[in-house]
Amino acid sequence: MKKLLALSLLLLILASGCTSKGGGGNAEEELSQALHSGKPTLVMFYATWCNPCKLEKPIIGEIQLEYAGRANVVYVDVDRYPRLVSHYGIRGTPTMMFFDSHGRPVKTFVGYTPKPQLVATLEALMR
Repeated sequence: MKKLLALSLLLLILASGCTSKGGGGNAEEELSQALHSGKPTLVMFYATWCNPCKLEKPIIGEIQLEYAGRANVVYVDVDRYPRLVSHYGIRGTPTMMFFDSHGRPVKTFVGYTPKPQLVATLEALMR
């Protein structure tokens, strides 16, 4: 039952349109709040038409559930938020950017990235 609930929550998050809170909210505002929260933040820049993004998004969703309350996860649709894309110099999708607890960018992965690599990066930021 717990797994079914977690899977349902994950599907809701993934279908919601890409923000950490899931309501189709403003990714710029959510990113700003996350970067000022004092917690590490993982930002996934993606596109709805991007096949590697479709593979990566469920992995990011798992990480979001596993690290809830300890780290932030924000989804940014590159087609909806070109200003963020330009600001962070995003050149490909998916791009996963990690920020430390002070909101500073510390690591970026471009293209499909296996979960263990993403988790190791997040764990290092939590030490």
